[in-house]
Amino acid sequence: MERLTFEALSSKFDPSVRDRLKRLWDEPNTTALVLFECRDFWSSRFGQRSALAVGPGRTYVHWKACEGKWLNNLPSQRLHAVAYAEKVPVPCVEFTNEYGDLVCPSCGAHIITPGGYEVVEGLGVCTFCRADFYVPKRVAEEANRKAKERSYG
Repeated sequence: MERLTFEALSSKFDPSVRDRLKRLWDEPNTTALVLFECRDFWSSRFGQRSALAVGPGRTYVHWKACEGKWLNNLPSQRLHAVAYAEKVPVPCVEFTNEYGDLVCPSCGAHIITPGGYEVVEGLGVCTFCRADFYVPKRVAEEANRKAKERSYG
């Protein structure tokens, strides 16, 4: 997905909806806006756009969770996630160590997941440097697989 500024993302919409986008952007639990667009050239909805706010308490907590997703069920009317504007970048956990522990993207500390707890996709806070981070689904699955191998190994 393409990274845009809020101004660039809102300029893709009709001026009549830009005030609503700005109000949505200014809400405290909005961390990003994701632009969805119909890319099916043969669709009567070709070029139609929509914006989705993401953040804590919303359907998606991070813009990366929208990658590969779409709005609407009919294939000819699907709006695919194509771009995003992020307020304050939240670093993403990209890997785990050999034990399945998450590695903080800010300080590099190993964030040990206590036994019996499953790592899930979403926002987290480093217990060492208190930085926010996002755990993608792929990393959560990898951490859980490694933890299971370690406990049964």
